[in-house]
Amino acid sequence: MRIDGPFNLESATDREWLLTNGLGGYASATLCGMLTRRYHGLLVAALNPPGQRTLLVAKLEETLTVGGAGYALSTNEYPDVYYPEGYRCLRAFELEDGAVVMRFAAGAATLEKRVAMLPGRNTTVVTYTNTGAEPVVLTATALVNARDFHGETARGSIHFAVDDGTWSQGPVVHVRPQWMTEGYWLYADAGTWETTPTWFVNMTYRWERDRGLTAEDNHFSPGRFALALAPGASASITLSTESPLAATAPAPEPPVPDTADPPEIRRLLRTANSFLVDRAHVNKEARHGRTVIAGYHWFGDWGRDTMIALPGLCFPTGRITDAAEILRTFAAARRRGLLPNLFLESGVGEAYNTVDASLWFVYAVHRYYEVSKDRALIEELRPALEEIIHYYRVGTDFGIGMAADCLINASAPGWQLTWMDAKVGDWVVTPRMGKPVEINALWYNALRVMEGFARDFGWSDDYGELAENVRDSFTAFWNPDAGCLYDVLADQPDPRLRPNQIFAVSLPFSPLDLNLARAVVATVERYLLTPYGLRTLAPQDPDYRGHYHGNAWERDGAYHQGTVWAWLMGPYVDAYLRVNGHADHARAVGRRLLRPLLAHVWDACVGSVSEIFEGNPPHLPCGAASQAWSVAELLRVWEKCRD
Repeated sequence: MRIDGPFNLESATDREWLLTNGLGGYASATLCGMLTRRYHGLLVAALNPPGQRTLLVAKLEETLTVGGAGYALSTNEYPDVYYPEGYRCLRAFELEDGAVVMRFAAGAATLEKRVAMLPGRNTTVVTYTNTGAEPVVLTATALVNARDFHGETARGSIHFAVDDGTWSQGPVVHVRPQWMTEGYWLYADAGTWETTPTWFVNMTYRWERDRGLTAEDNHFSPGRFALALAPGASASITLSTESPLAATAPAPEPPVPDTADPPEIRRLLRTANSFLVDRAHVNKEARHGRTVIAGYHWFGDWGRDTMIALPGLCFPTGRITDAAEILRTFAAARRRGLLPNLFLESGVGEAYNTVDASLWFVYAVHRYYEVSKDRALIEELRPALEEIIHYYRVGTDFGIGMAADCLINASAPGWQLTWMDAKVGDWVVTPRMGKPVEINALWYNALRVMEGFARDFGWSDDYGELAENVRDSFTAFWNPDAGCLYDVLADQPDPRLRPNQIFAVSLPFSPLDLNLARAVVATVERYLLTPYGLRTLAPQDPDYRGHYHGNAWERDGAYHQGTVWAWLMGPYVDAYLRVNGHADHARAVGRRLLRPLLAHVWDACVGSVSEIFEGNPPHLPCGAASQAWSVAELLRVWEKCRD
């Protein structure tokens, strides 16, 4: 994917790139390399994969010298000034497989900068190639750090011990922050190193300023590399938690199917791999586990997101083994029928405040079996599946359990239990206590899945009878005045028009008859459908928030109160196909519905799909720049709609 210049400041910084290493670590910045988020950096290492993500190298400040004249290639924002303005030299940006390429022109010189992150290693390699006819000298000043990727650094708050020397190919620098015993390394395969310790202060991140967060950061520079490049010559600077002598061979890149699909789909098939990462297995006797990063830059691995995203991330790319390992990882971490809501970033412990992750697990296992026919894994996961159904019937933590009408109730004051989980301080924005509609659609679906497994594998239970009782009781969700479903059943049913009802139509097993299903789809289409997904609340509702901006209170107040979620386009397309008999014309409509999201692959984080969009036109992208279930659901339903 190539974007040609010339660029102005806005076009060089309004889009981002992201490279990942399969461990949870990444490298990321804007097209010209300017940092606009606290999360940006050339080396954000996952020191306890996939957690403990730490900014180690923020960037390299480059200056190109040709014919005695110096040209800055870097761009930074400081209070009231942009300096230097290297974006003026940027001529093209290209996203390749596993790398990004920036092409610069300065005076009589042209230079290519290629950034790659090595799979399976906390290592970034930056390669410079002189593509012009004149010899040049490239000076690269290293800006280093050693902070949690959520934070910022005060000047002088971290002491860095720096040792420099040489290895077989060029200079090597060992940086040891006070809290990192081993530290990390910067090394080049040519050139020289000059020690010039200093602090770069008050670097400003515009995204954090717009989010109402601390927007200024400070980075330490131990010195700079100087690379003399003859015409056609290349040299590389490596940033790594491994020394040049201890470095291991990178893991091979996973293969990606070659398809005749649009280039945006082919790109997303590669992007899907970025979310699949290693995790130390919960069962310590197992060698390792696999999991899913919910989104970049700041999300970890969440149970709900993982199970929703698993089919779209793994099956179109043929990663069946990864899917099995992910299911094993979460099954091993279950507690009283609940899958973890998330694994903690520290790498120690889990949080279990979710009512739907376990039910989405049953959904994901069913999808896995449909694709793989892997009977052995289904038998292996049988204890987890049966435990989930058991605890949802008899009751478990957070007030989760089956009521007398066989519907699932989830009521725990002060806790957010459904996917609409925004919380600021003690304020749960959308508590949804009672019997949420999508939870009971998932419950019905899970019982039908278990009924099928019991039949196919000779298990004994009354899943089918219980499912019929749930279907009978599900009629209480029908709101005849609105011609759709209530969002939550409680003492007073919640009539607010939300997208959660779409799952009663979209899931493999639906508790609704065709006429009611059509009414749900028509209502959702009329009030909630946008080019980029479904709104979380109808615009006519007094609590609707059409813009997503401001501080944490303002943003989380809008998160599920009108904001558009891209991943919901997946279940909407499923539902549309179902009520239209999966006919050719319905698949054609599905493809048209997906086109705006495909076009979005060129915007925001190039090659990916954003987490959310504003509810009001023009539906600006916001939230996390690259979201797993946004990518996964687009890939999954594209396969269903393929011509």
